[in-house]
Amino acid sequence: FRKGVKYYLLSQVAAAALAAPWFLYVKSGGYPAVGDISWLSRPALSDVVDVLADFANGKFLLAVSAVLILAAGKSLAGGKWAWAPDVRLNLVFLPLLAFIPVVAAFAASFVQPVFNVRYVLSASQGFLLLIAFLLSLAPWKASLKLALAGFIVVVSCFRLDLTPNKGEDWLRAVAYVKAMKDDRDLTVVSASYLYPCFSYYYNRAYFSDYARTVDRMKAEKVYCINDASGLKEINFRGPGRIFLLQ
Repeated sequence: FRKGVKYYLLSQVAAAALAAPWFLYVKSGGYPAVGDISWLSRPALSDVVDVLADFANGKFLLAVSAVLILAAGKSLAGGKWAWAPDVRLNLVFLPLLAFIPVVAAFAASFVQPVFNVRYVLSASQGFLLLIAFLLSLAPWKASLKLALAGFIVVVSCFRLDLTPNKGEDWLRAVAYVKAMKDDRDLTVVSASYLYPCFSYYYNRAYFSDYARTVDRMKAEKVYCINDASGLKEINFRGPGRIFLLQ
């Protein structure tokens, strides 16, 4: 699939060209430097392990995957499989897809710390395909490969969380506030950077009017604050109630 690979490489060159202004912006000092944003910090190697563990569905399966990569790689090295064109291409492409995004994001985080699993999630596809591909090529008995694949699947199934915590449910929370509040009531949203989440469900016109979203909500007694100091800007006098969304 040489044409597909060429198109892929061209797409990456185009993406890099489009991203060039951002690199210049960071270099110019316009973006906060390392340490300027309190909730972000430089990643450690343990963070890389955590990302790969997310890909593998846990550190135990990450260790199993690492052993499989090393064992299969050693078995394939210099073997007839390595000389087949399609296998040779995948043995180069899949490791690059699995690890280069992680390594690149880790390195970039020393300029601006943004290293997180969601930023390199595309690499998980390469990681899973690499494990499956090496297992399929390994010169082992079919029964052994099936047993190992079944073991990985079974362990993964036990680790699945089919009822994850939904987290912030702005759709229902805002609907509740809108149904209950009247003109006398006021609403406090904290932290202030969450105002797009609130405004999206509160009033789509306010959300779309991005430059004036906060002001338009204030006109309806909806205030966005970060901490107690923001309370000084709110007039609490009146017979109404206070709705707090935090």
